[in-house]
Amino acid sequence: RIYDAVRQKQQHRRDKAEHEHPPVIRFCIRFFHSTLYGASHFKKLWYTESNPSIPQTGGQVKMKTYPFNALFSRMKYITRWSLMRSTRAESLSEHTADTAMLAHTLCLIGKSCTGTGAALRPEVVATAALYHDAPEILTGDMPTPVKYKNDALRTAYKAVEHESARVMASLQPAELQAETQAWLTGSVLNDAERKILKAADRLSAIIKCIEEDRMGNREFEMALRAQEAKVEAIDLPEVAYFRKEFMPAYYLTLDEHTKS
Repeated sequence: RIYDAVRQKQQHRRDKAEHEHPPVIRFCIRFFHSTLYGASHFKKLWYTESNPSIPQTGGQVKMKTYPFNALFSRMKYITRWSLMRSTRAESLSEHTADTAMLAHTLCLIGKSCTGTGAALRPEVVATAALYHDAPEILTGDMPTPVKYKNDALRTAYKAVEHESARVMASLQPAELQAETQAWLTGSVLNDAERKILKAADRLSAIIKCIEEDRMGNREFEMALRAQEAKVEAIDLPEVAYFRKEFMPAYYLTLDEHTKS
């Protein structure tokens, strides 16, 4: 009975959005809702008879437990580069940690080396990097050739990502939801910091391609060239400095690192 009421409210919300989004976006959001809210374990976690209000209406959800952190820990099960044959699989957790470290380094370079980081907050950017791909916990890692194939798919995926961030934030006590959603969506960052985080994301990708290429994996040859072109196109002094002073070390072996 409670769940039926919840489904009716969800359907009302989707119907209301019929004239607000293009068909491809409506399809993606409907698919996302049916996948997430149709799962029996989420039904048990999310709704109780004493308080059946739902996140979509702005109401507070009374849960037996708050599964946000438990879900967050599942990033280690999500594999990136899923269409590629890798010599070693890379998890979303690894990519997230690498991106956070790279973002922090770029901020420090901007503040202390290039003198261009007055607007950068290293700790804030590094924390935002830890959250930047968290919506993929619910959506999975969409392969880049699919995600960016055309404007319609790009827009649709952005809408699904935003919905995933909102849903994830709702899996916490009400007092934490607004701030968590700000981290999940990156709205805590200013424009300069967003560019740094995006650059760190790109650097993490090219580093993975370098590792695969050095292992003789020709599967990543074109990906490496594509990522190199994207990184070269980034017009940031911090990135130029990193490429010159830090990037060559990724081509060295452990012995070469330690002996030098």
